[in-house]
Amino acid sequence: MRAIRKGKEPRAWTEFRARPGASYSDVDAPKQELREALVREQGGLCCYCMTRIEAKPEAMKIEHWAPQSLAPSRQLDYANLLGACLGGQLPPGKGRQALPRHLHCDSAKGDTPIGINPAEPGQDCTERFVYVSSGEIKASGDDPRVGRDIDVLALNHLRGRAGRREVILEAKRQVVARGKPSRELLLSMASRLEQVDARGNLQIYCQAAIFWLRRQARKREH
Repeated sequence: MRAIRKGKEPRAWTEFRARPGASYSDVDAPKQELREALVREQGGLCCYCMTRIEAKPEAMKIEHWAPQSLAPSRQLDYANLLGACLGGQLPPGKGRQALPRHLHCDSAKGDTPIGINPAEPGQDCTERFVYVSSGEIKASGDDPRVGRDIDVLALNHLRGRAGRREVILEAKRQVVARGKPSRELLLSMASRLEQVDARGNLQIYCQAAIFWLRRQARKREH
């Protein structure tokens, strides 16, 4: 999980919200504009697991951080909306749906509230997690909400662990190829991973590699 800086909501969504009686379930809700805005501000990554999402209904979900069932007043609040992956689910008609134990992110969360909001201003969620070489994600401190959220979102599902492990391995390969890179070079490598490419996308699972590179840089401080 990485921090998300929310941008300005799409004009079409502002106008829709202003309509008396507007509901998220309305068939004419401008959700495509929402998808495009969410994907853009998240660098094409799922708000939770950091896998790739695209601005089309078969490649992402519009996630309500505060579930609609528990916070109906926030169903149209752009600050409450995030872009999530399908979480192990398949688009309708694309095959048998996954068993509950194979779901992750929003698909596993459902209506369960979580404590860490990647888009909360002033709350840098990147500091709440650590990534180990196996690809596992863990809580960085004693806040019980973090471990619980990892479980609720099933962030250590098999594919997620494998993806994070691979990006950490790639970071290690790049470091080895540079011999004994300086602290400054390691930090520069981490910073580059925070930049979007020409298509506006971040590297999938990038925060795992960023964490590892910065940890290596700290080891070179003395």
